[in-house]
Amino acid sequence: MQPNNLIQNNDYKINKNTGSIAQYKGHVKNLIIPSEIEGITIKGIDEYAFCNCSNLEKITVPNSVTNISREAFCGCYNLKEVVLSDNVESLNAVFTNCASLERVVIPNSVVSMDSAFRECSNLQEIVVPNSVMSMGNFAFANCVKLRHITLSNNITSIGDKTFVNCSSLREIHLPDNITLISDETFDSCSSLERLILPDSIISIGENAFANCSNLKELIISNSVTFIDAGAFSNCFKLKELYLPESVKSIGGFTFSHCSNLRKVKMSSKIKNIANGVFYGCTNLREIVLPEGAISIGEVTFANCLKLREITLPNGIISIAGGAFANCAKLKEITLPAMIKSISKDIFFMCSELERINYYGSKKEWDDFEISIPEYTKVICQG
Repeated sequence: MQPNNLIQNNDYKINKNTGSIAQYKGHVKNLIIPSEIEGITIKGIDEYAFCNCSNLEKITVPNSVTNISREAFCGCYNLKEVVLSDNVESLNAVFTNCASLERVVIPNSVVSMDSAFRECSNLQEIVVPNSVMSMGNFAFANCVKLRHITLSNNITSIGDKTFVNCSSLREIHLPDNITLISDETFDSCSSLERLILPDSIISIGENAFANCSNLKELIISNSVTFIDAGAFSNCFKLKELYLPESVKSIGGFTFSHCSNLRKVKMSSKIKNIANGVFYGCTNLREIVLPEGAISIGEVTFANCLKLREITLPNGIISIAGGAFANCAKLKEITLPAMIKSISKDIFFMCSELERINYYGSKKEWDDFEISIPEYTKVICQG
């Protein structure tokens, strides 16, 4: 028995109270939705109304429609082109899993598009209008053929995983108003080669650019204060890194496995060098640690196979476990007198370590009980 608020014909079920399409039952390839059905003005499209309509290849939505609900066209696997109403305000999760979608023009009325084109694996180009103020989570996630996108100039934030696994995206211009790049926003954008962060950005989220394996050039703006864990991990082609003075904190494993990273200049404002920040940076040869640093976390420089020499700032008071483990080419290190805590295994597998310069006393050194290679010479200056 059909609910009293629904009326239907051969192709549609309509909610007469809301003027929305509850279900489409037709089988045409090119569908033009009429602005009026059974005497009712069509104002909206309900959840799942066209879900899994496998025959649809093109659909035109009339200007009478102001609301399209989540998953309205989900799984329309053969849908290639969409002409939207000029009055629709939200595209949240509307076209998820439309694997053949190639062409859609987003109207200037749209303000929200959370998960809008998730899994649209054939989408190659799109323009986000200036009416959009924020990019929601997963908006273009797994759009593996997306090559070019023009973002709204008014966007202030980009959500979690917005462009995750957009593996064909080579370059993106971030608007000047954006203040936040969220977690995993560009994770696995493996074709992205160049990135300039605008001066408005304050924070970069966890794994935001992780696995961008072709990223060669990275310019971090002077406005950035915080870079979260793993933000640039596995960026294999990144060779040089400059962290501006605005950066006060970086999370664990931020640049881990950046295997071509050779030179790093860090902000003097960074106090704590987190766990694994440069873990597995196998080509890192030169690094200048900030003078204000007070601690080095676990495995921070572990597996930096070509790191030969490092001088620690005078203010360092603690070095955690495995901090320099398997730095196979490390020959000399200078440790300040201020150090109060050193993990026993910080030099694990540092087989070529020849000299440790320690600015404390011989007694203080012996109290640490550090394991060092048999032929390593310790020079106590205190």
